[in-house]
Amino acid sequence: MLLLAGGAAGAVAADRGAGRRPAGEPAVAEVAYQGKLGPRWRDDGWAPRITGEGPARFDLSGNGGWMLSCPGLKGTFGGVAFRFQAPLRFGDFLEVRLDAEGGEFPRVEVRGEDRADRPDGWSEAWIAMSRLNPAGAPFDSLVIRASKPVEPAPVFIDGVVLTRNAPPAAPAAAAVPPPPSPAATSAVPRERSAAKAPASRTAATPTAAAPLAAAAAAAAAPPPRSFAPTAEARVSIDCAGPAHRISPFVYGIAFNERLDGSDGHQFDLGASVRRWGGNSSTRFNWKSGRAWNTALDWYFENINYTGDPDYHWTKFLDANRSRGLETALTVPIMGWVAKDTSSYSFPVSAYGPQQAVDPFKVDAGNGVAADGHLLSASASATSVQSQPEDVERWVVAIREADRKRGSRGVWMYILDNEPMLWNSTHRDVHPEPASYDEVLDKTLRYAAAVRRADPDALIAGPALWGWPAYQGSAVDSKYGFTLRPDRRAHGDVPFLQWYLRKLAAHEKKTGQRLLDVVDVHFYAMGQGIGTGVRGETDPDTSARRIRATRALWDPTYVDESWINESVRLIPRIKEWIAKEYPGRGLSIGEWSFGAENHQSGGIATAEALGRFGEQDLTSAFYWTYPARGSPAFWAFRAFRNFDGQGGRFLDWSLRTRASAPVSAFASRDEGAGHVTAVLLNLDPSQVLDVAVDLAGCGSVSRRRTFQQAADSGLAEVFGGGEKEGLRQVLPPWSITVLDLNVDPPRSKK
Repeated sequence: MLLLAGGAAGAVAADRGAGRRPAGEPAVAEVAYQGKLGPRWRDDGWAPRITGEGPARFDLSGNGGWMLSCPGLKGTFGGVAFRFQAPLRFGDFLEVRLDAEGGEFPRVEVRGEDRADRPDGWSEAWIAMSRLNPAGAPFDSLVIRASKPVEPAPVFIDGVVLTRNAPPAAPAAAAVPPPPSPAATSAVPRERSAAKAPASRTAATPTAAAPLAAAAAAAAAPPPRSFAPTAEARVSIDCAGPAHRISPFVYGIAFNERLDGSDGHQFDLGASVRRWGGNSSTRFNWKSGRAWNTALDWYFENINYTGDPDYHWTKFLDANRSRGLETALTVPIMGWVAKDTSSYSFPVSAYGPQQAVDPFKVDAGNGVAADGHLLSASASATSVQSQPEDVERWVVAIREADRKRGSRGVWMYILDNEPMLWNSTHRDVHPEPASYDEVLDKTLRYAAAVRRADPDALIAGPALWGWPAYQGSAVDSKYGFTLRPDRRAHGDVPFLQWYLRKLAAHEKKTGQRLLDVVDVHFYAMGQGIGTGVRGETDPDTSARRIRATRALWDPTYVDESWINESVRLIPRIKEWIAKEYPGRGLSIGEWSFGAENHQSGGIATAEALGRFGEQDLTSAFYWTYPARGSPAFWAFRAFRNFDGQGGRFLDWSLRTRASAPVSAFASRDEGAGHVTAVLLNLDPSQVLDVAVDLAGCGSVSRRRTFQQAADSGLAEVFGGGEKEGLRQVLPPWSITVLDLNVDPPRSKK
């Protein structure tokens, strides 16, 4: 068993002097922990820790402990070796001892002569078994603990092994101090052992050791992953400068028709609004209540995604209302919706062999003939026409229910989904590419229907899928953006800019406002970045995934994809709005940076959420919602429920400055007595010691700190108690929440 335990927080020792043990690699007999648990070792610990993905990270303040047990451990050993990284200001603060049920062993402090300091900031320690176990008693545990009070800065430990003998360059046995007197022998009972197994017959002989079968496993263990030495960084939070209110609707998620009935964690994220949307919403038949078409996503089949024969769209509204979420509802404007829940567009029995068929419904083909040409379907095979009057009746039904209940059911209506992809996603009923004129015409007719039914409605559109759709139409995509015939026919003006210009002209002419919020989708186009759980996680892709968030806002960032220019999505569209149709809001109707189960996906998610508030968006909707316990899940919780009790990022966005590789987002409440900040360490290997300057915020009267890093959830950690200045250690690739109560400075008279 390996136990790590820390002393109480208090005064910190002086800086650690240089290690004096010559470097040398001992022969390994048994691996307890090297990047992960060794064979036969188990984790029975309770201390705050991150393990299993490289060096173990600990908070050794507050008497926490890490317990690793290895029942049946046998063999003879020459000593204990491990490597550690800790702030130099801790001084020599570690002690090592063995342990066993009912046994007593000396406590041995790790001193300069016991460690060799490496240039990368790590120290390698080796303690001879003659000091740890002078009596040769049986043992089944190792204990590494703080021998004096330390602050809660991270301590990294790795390569914990029992050795066969001393390292080749270690001091001779005569140089080893004699065993401590009996008064220094540990009489402390076995510490918080989860498994009270009897001690194995592990005879510890201080001299040579016989070869062990475990040596082969030790040799095959992966090399330890090293972190760079702790580096300094700075963050400034400006409480005295300009601030703007953050829309609560930037923390939105989407409805997953297939999984909504079985999942429940989508309601644990702290999301503020749910969007009914996606490819299937284009063909949803509200009159049926449960009929969608899968389109290109799955063999162009009509289906009840939920599997519930009694499902009705009102259940979605009711579920949101019961949990305090607002609703964003996509209404179909393409012109066709599913007629039932069983038809499909390309029956093999009618069209012949196709390149792929539904494995669960082998007559349903993918609409690509065996020779590779695209088949043409009859729209009426699966669908019925849906006119503006049909959408109007849907909104009327919603509003009638609202009046009976006394509250609004839909916060925002969204005009369909990704119209510049209709000719591919829904090619069975809309084979021709959508043009500038078609999308504008359908906006005018269907948005007017929504406005008639709900004069106070918030209407969003045109739900464009990405960069090519902002710039041109599906016609331009078909013929190539060098030719861009549709765009050239409309003054060579980017589609979205032209669209806003025309809607502004319509309102000026008729007095009818048909668009309140500009809605676009954003997915990073870089190779391997992915969406949702999909995405590569090699170091290069992970780094590009995090950098890709800069396309949302940074004019200096050149997109690392086929786009190969500065996207600066939010500033670009805000400029178009200001020029063509002032007063419109901006929503990112779908977004994801992929690999949500990997830490890089979590960091990218947190970065995006912070930018949405900082950049003053109206709303944003993750597609669809992160997996429970994933890093992306904890990214949402960092902003919306970091303590599990409703603690959240606050209502007013504050200006921040941060030195690389830190991103910082800060907020305050209405009264300026509560400040919450989210700090991100964007570096995968660098531990950062961050000085936080609270400019104009006042003195801190209460502080809580929550942290999430690789292979761990978001949990409260001890963060210190400075009054005027704050320091915070950020582990590599981590999310840290600072929740501060402050006494604002008195205004000058």
